[in-house]
Amino acid sequence: MQTKGSEAVKPPPVNFPLIPWDELYTILADMQLYPGDAHRILSQRTGKPIGIVLPADSVRTIFRLFYEDFELPTPDSVGRALADRVADIYAGASFDPSPLLPTYTQLALYQKLLSACDYDSLVQADISPVTDMAHCKARFQVTISALTNFLRFKGMVVGDFQTKLDELSETRKQMADLTESARSLQLIVDMLSSSQAAVNGMMGRFTEETKEAVAAYHEALHVQDSLDAEQKKCLAELQYLKDRVERLRYSIDQTHAEIAQLRERLITKEDSDALEAQCEAVEKVLKENQQRYEELNRTIMQSDSKIRSLEMTLGDISTLIDLVAQYDEAAGDLEARQKGVEELRGDNDAKEQETKHLRGRIEALRNEIHNYDANGQVGVSADDTAASRHYARLVAERDELIGKRQSIIQKRDAVYGELSKLEAREAQLISAHEQKVAGIVGPTQTLFDLFSRQVSLLMQELRRPV
Repeated sequence: MQTKGSEAVKPPPVNFPLIPWDELYTILADMQLYPGDAHRILSQRTGKPIGIVLPADSVRTIFRLFYEDFELPTPDSVGRALADRVADIYAGASFDPSPLLPTYTQLALYQKLLSACDYDSLVQADISPVTDMAHCKARFQVTISALTNFLRFKGMVVGDFQTKLDELSETRKQMADLTESARSLQLIVDMLSSSQAAVNGMMGRFTEETKEAVAAYHEALHVQDSLDAEQKKCLAELQYLKDRVERLRYSIDQTHAEIAQLRERLITKEDSDALEAQCEAVEKVLKENQQRYEELNRTIMQSDSKIRSLEMTLGDISTLIDLVAQYDEAAGDLEARQKGVEELRGDNDAKEQETKHLRGRIEALRNEIHNYDANGQVGVSADDTAASRHYARLVAERDELIGKRQSIIQKRDAVYGELSKLEAREAQLISAHEQKVAGIVGPTQTLFDLFSRQVSLLMQELRRPV
């Protein structure tokens, strides 16, 4: 830029970009230190750039405003400190430096301000009254650019710093929450330690109950073996009774055949032509021997009653066959019950395996809780939340295992109750079978003997000559 009696002054080399004058005019107008619109209108009318005219007070005001934006200590406090320093430096001087103190103080203050903005070339002429307008304008552009660029950079830095500060505040809140969680976790760990003895006692009782259950199970197996032996014996007796019934049925069939033959013989005599003659002879004989006829008539009546008794015996034998069929059905029911007992025995074995598995799970849970007691009291860390969730999961698994153990105990008691019911039912069936056999075999044998005697008497009477 050209001025009268001087050449264009170049700004000193700096490490930051210089702000154009149009933007500088806008900044000065915003600070109410320069009528920017009037200057632009005047420049457009004349066609020549109008030089800036800023008195020293305006320059100091600009520096003071920027200084306040930097949030540095107040100029008064800095000025007092610098005044004391200058007084110490010139304590042995031959002249009084007091008139120079305000100017030196402001220069040092503004040099400190601009050195923070990466500009170290501020001199006394920059804050003194204007003598060389071109020189003042060039250096003023440099200083204002340094301050403005730094304030822009500061805005970005302050924004990032505020973000980091918010993140730090959030982190502190999270640390407070973690501290509270750690305290709660420590209380839970203390409660767990206090309940460890109760858990150990419960495990001891569970072990004793398991041993008693195993002993009772072996005893039930022994009883079951005894019942199996008795059942085999009953089946052998049943087979013997079936064979005897078959023999009785065969004897009855033979007796029926003989009776049929006798009836055919009687019918043949009644149908024969000689029946009339024989009847006349019989009448003669009856007339001759009335007493013999009466005895024969009584014998026939007795034979009829014996035949009716025989028919009743045959009905009793049919009843016996029905009872044998009922016994077969009871035997089938008994076999089904035995299969149910075998299935219950298999379920009991499966429950015993599940009990062993649950015992291993409980032991693993106890070891894991022990490891957590040994390693969980380190203090507040980023893993406390995960540790709390892990501990809650361990407690839930422990409660689940305890519930499963109670369920197994209940199922075991139900199995033993079912076994007791089956034993009682089997004993009732055996007793009822023995009673039925005793009630059937005795009367059947008696009836069979009576029937044999009656048939023998009847045959003797029929074979006796008339």
